[in-house]
Amino acid sequence: MIGPKEGIMRKNAEAPCRPCMKENSMSAKPSAGSGANRRYAIPIYLALIAAGLAGNVLKFSLLNADFIFGSIFAMLALQLFGLGRGIVAAAIIAGYTYLAWNHPWAVVTMTAEAAVVGWLISRRKLNLVTADILYWLIIGIPLGYLCFHLISDFPVSNTLFLMTKQAVNGIANALVARLIFSGYAFRFRSSRISFREIVANLLTFFVLCPALIMLAVSGRADLAETDRQIRSSLIQDSRRVTDNLEDWHENRKIPIIHLAEMAATHSPAQMQPRLEQIRSADVNFLRIALLDRKADITAISPLLDEFGKSSIGKNFADRPFIPTLKRTLKPMLSEVVVARVGAPKPMVTILAPVVRDGKYDGYVTGILNFDRIETIMKINFTGREIEYTLMDKNGKVIITSRKDQKAMTPFSRGQGTLGRTEEGGIARWIPALPSNVSTIDLWGKSFYVAESTIGSLAEWNLILEQPVAPFQKRLYDSYTGKMSLLFLVLLASLALAEFLSRGMVSTIRKLAEITHDLPAKLVSEDRIAWPESAMLETHHLISNSREMADSLTANFVENRQMNESLEQRVEERTHQLQTNEERLSNAMEMAHLSHWEYDVANDLFTFNDQFYKIFHTTAKQVGGYTMSSSEYARRFVHPDDIPVVGEETRKAVESTDPHYSRRLEHRMLYADGTIGHIAVLFFIVKDANGRTVRTYGVNQDITARKRAEEEVRKINAELEQRIADRTRDLGDSQLALLNVVDDLNRHSKNLDGANEKLAAANKELEAFSYSVSHDLRAPLRHLGGFVELLKEKLPPSTDEETGHYLKVISDSAAQMSRLVDDLLSFSRMGRAEMSKARVRFDKLVDEAIDTLQPATRGREIAWKIAPLPEVTGDASMLRLVMVNLIANAVKFTGSRPKAEIEIRCDQSNEDEYIFSVGDNGAGFDMKYTDKLFHLFQRLHRADEFEGTGAGLANVRRIVQRHGGRTWAEGAVGNGAVFYFSLPRGTPVER
Repeated sequence: MIGPKEGIMRKNAEAPCRPCMKENSMSAKPSAGSGANRRYAIPIYLALIAAGLAGNVLKFSLLNADFIFGSIFAMLALQLFGLGRGIVAAAIIAGYTYLAWNHPWAVVTMTAEAAVVGWLISRRKLNLVTADILYWLIIGIPLGYLCFHLISDFPVSNTLFLMTKQAVNGIANALVARLIFSGYAFRFRSSRISFREIVANLLTFFVLCPALIMLAVSGRADLAETDRQIRSSLIQDSRRVTDNLEDWHENRKIPIIHLAEMAATHSPAQMQPRLEQIRSADVNFLRIALLDRKADITAISPLLDEFGKSSIGKNFADRPFIPTLKRTLKPMLSEVVVARVGAPKPMVTILAPVVRDGKYDGYVTGILNFDRIETIMKINFTGREIEYTLMDKNGKVIITSRKDQKAMTPFSRGQGTLGRTEEGGIARWIPALPSNVSTIDLWGKSFYVAESTIGSLAEWNLILEQPVAPFQKRLYDSYTGKMSLLFLVLLASLALAEFLSRGMVSTIRKLAEITHDLPAKLVSEDRIAWPESAMLETHHLISNSREMADSLTANFVENRQMNESLEQRVEERTHQLQTNEERLSNAMEMAHLSHWEYDVANDLFTFNDQFYKIFHTTAKQVGGYTMSSSEYARRFVHPDDIPVVGEETRKAVESTDPHYSRRLEHRMLYADGTIGHIAVLFFIVKDANGRTVRTYGVNQDITARKRAEEEVRKINAELEQRIADRTRDLGDSQLALLNVVDDLNRHSKNLDGANEKLAAANKELEAFSYSVSHDLRAPLRHLGGFVELLKEKLPPSTDEETGHYLKVISDSAAQMSRLVDDLLSFSRMGRAEMSKARVRFDKLVDEAIDTLQPATRGREIAWKIAPLPEVTGDASMLRLVMVNLIANAVKFTGSRPKAEIEIRCDQSNEDEYIFSVGDNGAGFDMKYTDKLFHLFQRLHRADEFEGTGAGLANVRRIVQRHGGRTWAEGAVGNGAVFYFSLPRGTPVER
């Protein structure tokens, strides 16, 4: 007999020790993942590859370097399908980068990442995130440096930036992939992942995700600021150099014009000393000459060229600028020509026509000193990285700092694309992409271009080119440090998360070890050292487990006492049974057991000798019997029991149960005709096709032992009933205990920090609102006030440019203040409580139009307002929606002599009302419609239509809180229609 202690020990010995199970870092090679059916393996695998390619296409950029998400799905394939298929998936997904980035090295590093990480987690049993960090530290970054810098000759700054970006990108993707896989494992029970790993990954994710978002926002802001700085600096440089050249040109033009005026009334001989006087006084002139209407030189200084030859009488009638001089009769700058006086060098001149009686009569020319012009350029750009080129109107180079350009040759940048000229006259030159040159490297080879004209007839063109490379290097050096810092923060957060998660889970692990095989420990009366925990939920779990253990101990004591009582009674009953069994044994010795078989195929019974003795006959007297005959039943079975015996025999033959057995008792007839009792136990034998081929059994004459058997049955029934009752009670207690332990272990995994996150988010929002309302608005008010004071202090003679600058500062401060107000309004709109009531929309529209009377006064506006329904919502918020939409319509129809504004509501939909506000104003391009309802997004310039771009964002926020949606339609110059919907009945706030 097995006692309660031995039974519990045996049961627990057969169960595995759950706390001792090894944590699973990656599932074994599953069939479409451990939780999915094998037939879905290929579709799931292909879907992951497709999702990975889509993740690489849907990227976001940091300083023109792409953060891609395809390796998330490569890591999922690695975890779900094993090393081989994971590498293939990673190679296919990474293949997109060759098309997007024009180099193969990302494919190498990303495919190697899958191979190394897969080997580490399958062979070294590391978790996915740790394996990915080791890959990038030991292999990924050095391999990328080899490929990008040493093989493809990327600059060091570009290479370091790319590799730190790829490392952070890869680790972040691995972290997301592991979290997704954890969710998948929970859903399909495909594998077991430790609570400690999940907590560590979540803590790391909550550190990494905000850091990446802030880095991306900072990168976009820095890139935009760099672009603004380049453009602003280039515009200022272009204006300054152009003004210097214009001043220089004006200073040279004045004496040439004076000489041309004198030549109209003086002879060439009289002009000769004048020419020499002007040239000697200004080193910017190499020569000054007077030519007659036939373009022959009549006076020149100096008279002799560098070869000692006289220049008087030389003819220049073929010069291309002469027709322009004759037509305009105005001074001008010449294009680049080859000098005919002295050495044949490139030259440019200042020309002034000689006019007598209103007609062309020759011209005065001053050949300019190239060295002086180049000195002006060098003075302006000394220590700068700007390239300059001065061209004539025919596109020929006059002077340049570019080494690939020469004077007298047409200006050419080579193959590439010059972007459209933007505000301020700044364009972008992007060279053609050579083979195996990264798109990010191409960005560094581009430059910004500013062009300006010089001369009253725009005869010369000045081109300034600012290379992006130095700005790119500074940005990349800065963000390499930031990315490296982020990488170190990521490593530190992983270490801290590992430490914290181990501390959080250690108590739960100890509790799991204690509660494993808890009944056996309680029965053995070993002392249990319950752990302590500072975590409230874990403390409750330990307290409940301790209370449960105390309750179980009390139950075990009670069960032991009951067991001892039962054993004593069983011993007494056993003694009685032994006495009865002796009697029964004597009776069974006198009884004879018989054996029989029935061959179904041949329909033939066979019996042993004892069978005939039971019926007091012999085989010779009886012979053989078949099932189909009724001789057996008539001779040996009581007539009243023949139907029962026949039915039971038929059931045995026809049964489909291969383990069929049946015990039957019936009355029998002895050979002398007397009646007795017999017990029959029969079984069946089936062939491979499930057909019954044989039945067999034993017969026992139970007439003599009926009474003894009946007495034993009563004793056994009573004892078995008592034992069964106590055993059931004990079993129910143990089963309840195990169920409670399992429930407690399962619920302990649901610890949540949602309240802490919500509190942190609210605190951050309050800090942001305070910063905007106080730290931003006060400086803006000071700025505006001091500008006004400065205006009062300035004398009335202040130049217009200074006044313009002060006005720009004042207007910018006012615009910033309006932006701050709109930002605060947008923030409050998302947090304000809604007061829902029935709102008459026609009355609400009338109130909105009344509010906008100052903007509509003096204008001709045709209002078309259709019947409008009642809705359920917040009246003040919905009034703000209509004020914003109608104000937009009024503003963008300002250029129309007669504005048309139509307000309608489509009530045909059973689920919602669809309101619309249309106008015949400026409209917009539909390809930018996704920007309309975003904060501070504008489709028109500020000098065309004022505003901050916050109104439509507030409209969308209010409509969404009422459970509706917003959209718009329009065309440039043909007006626009803005739609929003409100649900019928009570809206649901989102």
